Order: sequence, then structure tokens, then C-alpha cells
Amino acid sequence: KTLEEPPPHVKFIFATTEIRKVPITVLSRCQRFDLKRLDAVNLSEHLGRVATHEGAKVSEEGLALIARAAEGSVRDGLSILDQAIVQTMDGEEVTGAAVRDMLGLGDRARLLDAFEKAISGSAAEALAEVKDQIHAGADPAVILKDLMDVCADVSVAQATGGEFQSAGPAEWTQRTLAMAQKLTAAQAARYWQILLSGFNDLQTAPDTATALNMIILRLAAAANLPSPEEAARMIAESGGAPGKSEQHGMAPSPAGGLESFAQIVTYLGEHREVNLQVELERYIRPGPVRYGYFSCELEDNAPNDLLARLKAFLERDTGDDWVVEQIRTNAETMRQTEIRTREELFASAAAHPAVADALKSIPGITIVDVTEPAASDGNVIDLNSRRSA
Repeated sequence: KTLEEPPPHVKFIFATTEIRKVPITVLSRCQRFDLKRLDAVNLSEHLGRVATHEGAKVSEEGLALIARAAEGSVRDGLSILDQAIVQTMDGEEVTGAAVRDMLGLGDRARLLDAFEKAISGSAAEALAEVKDQIHAGADPAVILKDLMDVCADVSVAQATGGEFQSAGPAEWTQRTLAMAQKLTAAQAARYWQILLSGFNDLQTAPDTATALNMIILRLAAAANLPSPEEAARMIAESGGAPGKSEQHGMAPSPAGGLESFAQIVTYLGEHREVNLQVELERYIRPGPVRYGYFSCELEDNAPNDLLARLKAFLERDTGDDWVVEQIRTNAETMRQTEIRTREELFASAAAHPAVADALKSIPGITIVDVTEPAASDGNVIDLNSRRSA
């Protein structure tokens, strides 16, 4: 009754993090405002306005570090800003170094250096950067989290291009964009998985500094591997052919291969398991695969018993036990890769000047097929075109 007919001088304000527990009879009588965490850029700008209003000098880097440490919470950000201002001499600027010392953070610019050197395969230089940060008082767990932020920023920069803006000096944005251009999306996802797995390892490691070094070495080792896109192309070009070990007379693996996702798909086709083969191509995002071990991520609409049927077939046909498990992966399904490759091929053909002119000048014309030229054909593109009905 009080909510329905409140006194004119009274305003009720309710706050909750569990909106589902509030009775509908209450919700129906309230104006609802959903409060969300701010992103680091907006929070940094807000803290800068507060600092200016209070007459405090805080560097752009200092604001960015405080915003990141607050993880989107305005209240936490203001508390950290207040501490930083109090710990600084009157009239002096709150620098990035002062905030790092107060929070035990690493130098963001040097962490960008460490990540860039690691993904370039320069393991020794990357380790040296991290070692200096630890000696300066930075927590290995915080350094790793910051490296994860750098990796995530690279992926976001790849997706948004010139619209990307880092929370901090313009140099951070420029360096992040430069790294984004050097990597493919799958490579950035691979580095993220390495860091994420390493973060879990760090929680149980007896020596966090040593664990961090091992994670850096994993990043550097991955830099020397073919990109996931190139590996997929190599597998596709091999067509499930015998591996190098067989070609050079070395002992073949059991069942004549089954050491990659492509080999398993081909093997299913050879054994007339057509339904299972088609389902693997359509619903499975492959992860690491070796003989006796198969990992993947399933599409949402995948059959519930798909992995059970695959495991049963592999064990029945090979006579060996197989571990088949689900993991998180950013790989595409074979069908998605096929569609994307075809779309890219069509787009490339449509961009050819002669083809572009034909598409503009002949009404209703469409590209229905593109055939890659043989090596002896030079730059000729074979296009089969027809008018739409």
C-alpha cells in the first residue's frame, strides 16, 4: 500500500544485484534503471573529469591504470584515485609510475614490449622484460592478467579496425593496432588460449614467477608454428595423404594415420560412414587431435550423441581406447571454412577490373563459379557467368 500511494515527500530507491528475486508486484510499481560497469576508456575519462574538478593533476597513463584496476567499477576507481592523490606530494602530478608502485602493477608500455617480443618468437628478450617487471615489484599474476588484456585488445582491434581505442596514451592504441595487423584472428585466439590456460596453471604453481616464464616460452614457441589458417590449408592440400613419416619409410601410426581432424574425416568417408562424416564437417570445430585423442567444440545444433558415436566408431575400428572431449576453440567447422573460402574467392574475382566492368555493364549478370587457374595459365581467371532469370 505504501508503494502504491507514497507520501509526496518520500522517494523509495531499491538496489539489488538479483533482480529476479524481486516480486513482480514490486517491479510493476517501480521505474527500473539497470546500472552496468563502464569500459576502461569511459571510466578513465570520468576519473579525469573528477580529478580536474578536485584540482588534482593525474597523468593520462595514471588514469588508464586506475581505470583498468577498477575493472569497470566507478566506486572502486574513485577510491583508488583518492589514494593516489593522497600519496602524492601537494601540487605534484600523479604519474603512471606512482600508480604502478601503489598497486603493484607492471609497466604497460614494457608489457606491450614483452607481448610483442613473445609473439615474434624472441623468447629471451620477452623473458628479460618480464623479469625486470617482477624485480620492480610487479606481481606475476597481475603481469599475466595484463598480458591477457593486451591479447584481448589485439583481437578487439582486429575486429574493429580504426575504431579501436585503448584506455591510455595514443601510443598504446597505435602499438595494439600494429600488432593486430601482423597477426591473423586465429593466431590471436591461439595466444589467448595459451594465456588463459597459463592463468589456470599459475593459480596452483608453487613459484608464480617460474610459471609466468613458462607461459612466455609457450607464446614464443607458438610464434614459430604455422598459423591455424596455414595449417588448415596444408591439411586440405594434403587431402589426407600419408604423412611424412610414412613417405620416408618410418613406422606408420596405427590405423594408417588418424592423427588429424582431416584424416579422421577422410577415414570416415573411406569406410562408408557418410552420416558421421557429414556431421563432423557440419557441427565440429576441431581442437588438438592425435591418435587416441580427439578434442573439439560442438555447434549448438549438433546431435547430442555425435561424440559418443564418433568414439564408438574409432574404438571399434582401431581396437584402441580413444579420449573424446569437448574444449573451447575458435576454429571453424569444415563447412564454415569451405563457405568462407568460396566467398573470399568470389569476392576476389569480383574485384578483378575486367569482371567488375562486366558486372556493372550487363544487367542481371552473376558469378556462379570461379576456377583457380593451373600453374601454366598465368593470371587467367576462368569465370562461368549467366544472366539471372
